[in-house]
Amino acid sequence: MDDYMENNNLTTVEIDLDAFSANLAEIRRFVGAGVEVMPVVKADAYGHGGLEISKRCLKDGIGTLVVSSLSEAAILRESGIEAKIVVLFGPLAGEEECFIRHRLTPVLYTLGAIKRLGKAARVLKEPISIHIIVDTGMGRIGFLPETIRDVLNLLPKYPEIEFEGIMTHFSSAYTEDRTFTEGQIKLFKDILSTIRDRGLSTPFVHVANSAGIINYHESFFNGVRPGIMLYGARPSEEEIRPDLRIEPVMTFKTQIVQVRPVKAGMPIGYSRTFITKRDSIIGTIPVGYANGYSRAISNRAEVLVRGHRVPQIGTVCMDITMIDLTDLPEATIGDEVVLFGRQGGGFISVDEVAEWGNTIPYEILCQVGKNIDKRYIKR
Repeated sequence: MDDYMENNNLTTVEIDLDAFSANLAEIRRFVGAGVEVMPVVKADAYGHGGLEISKRCLKDGIGTLVVSSLSEAAILRESGIEAKIVVLFGPLAGEEECFIRHRLTPVLYTLGAIKRLGKAARVLKEPISIHIIVDTGMGRIGFLPETIRDVLNLLPKYPEIEFEGIMTHFSSAYTEDRTFTEGQIKLFKDILSTIRDRGLSTPFVHVANSAGIINYHESFFNGVRPGIMLYGARPSEEEIRPDLRIEPVMTFKTQIVQVRPVKAGMPIGYSRTFITKRDSIIGTIPVGYANGYSRAISNRAEVLVRGHRVPQIGTVCMDITMIDLTDLPEATIGDEVVLFGRQGGGFISVDEVAEWGNTIPYEILCQVGKNIDKRYIKR
């Protein structure tokens, strides 16, 4: 039983909390004083562990966290997180009382949600602060610009609701063409003028996501919502600008469990997608798509063994993958294998893994973090 349990723990994710803190400090330096950094910790902090990352945020002096749903927010509250929590979706019908009881700050995007929340706050005799989201071109969720006056006419009917903040979301801030994003910023500023012309103040004005922080200083307003860059990955295929020093936070690693010589012409894995062209040394590692190591990277990926890159070969299986050790014959059973992260002088970024799989680092981090036990380390 002990051997069985040990073998099941060969594949791990390490989360470097000090690297996260360094990234947070770097973003704060970059956006400057007067701009509140509101870390996005939704989706279990992009696979890094929502509770542990939130605790580190509070330790680093963060006052506002951003999540996606009531369930994410409730977990943080029930675990002792007392910071302001902005919830991007909510409340859905029937969730109003939970939002009020947990002292959450919902982002609202329908008139019906405003009415339901206002009525619930009135019954409970508890005020609640809200943010609203305006759709300036994302085409996903939010009040359309032409309906903003309806929002402003409705809010005074519910004095229990404090209109605390307003936001929008960029759709293309990572692309080279700046035209569309600049149009979003202009439209958002026009909406702010409409609100202020009505004599309303909005203490929290937040627009910039990671790509916005990197590329659009004019979108900072008084709050920014960094996500992927907090975790050391890029929001696009472009390199992060040189004046922003961002470190990877997650390392995905496993171990070699078998090494064996095979002859030239040997098929490797399902569908024989790789056939050895020479006498080879093949290693087996206990990781696959069930662990978040995507099947889409088959025969494209590389891994680190003893600080050297070696190719992944054959189709990635559910929980087993093969690697070619022919050019690293000293490799042996028990050697550490890094799927992304640093090992010795070698480094494979999660961005590179995403490119191999024709996807984005967000998806890789979320899938890996969801399927593998996490170990939190400090340097």
